[in-house]
Amino acid sequence: MMQKPLDVIKYGHKALDIADDNGDTITKVKILGILGNTYQSLQLNEKKRIYLDQAEALLSSPKIKDSLNMIRGNIFYLKGMNYSYSLDSGIALSYFNKAINQYLQSKNPLAEINIKMAYMNKGSLHQTVQHSFRKQTTESSLTILKFRQNKQWQFRILQKQAVSNYIQTQRLTKFL
Repeated sequence: MMQKPLDVIKYGHKALDIADDNGDTITKVKILGILGNTYQSLQLNEKKRIYLDQAEALLSSPKIKDSLNMIRGNIFYLKGMNYSYSLDSGIALSYFNKAINQYLQSKNPLAEINIKMAYMNKGSLHQTVQHSFRKQTTESSLTILKFRQNKQWQFRILQKQAVSNYIQTQRLTKFL
């Protein structure tokens, strides 16, 4: 399917129009998810977000049955991936949690695989956040250390100047 992403987009839009004309919300949600996934493969995250937001909005409609947990989970998972690519880790983790929750409620046998993938991506993202936090903490510590060293250096210069001024003052008072 993803070998010709432009064909997927072209025919996806045609299928979306047909689903719209027939009032087939479930098919529309699935196609929006496929289009979002295709845009992700093309690294067009803003376009992807538009389609996945539409799918999420349709899924939150009271018309949609709770039995569509697998589809809901897939949309949440894709949104989590999108936010992780754009480095919005807090939002990404939230969507991975939502996806896992939907997969756990699903009776679809593929849900187990999807749960593992969501946990794996969530864990990877969590490690990235921790690494980033450690790196920022280390960088902040180094900045503070450099600042302190700089202040100590400035203090030593001031001490030397004060000592030099004191010696000069002592010499001057001997001559007076």
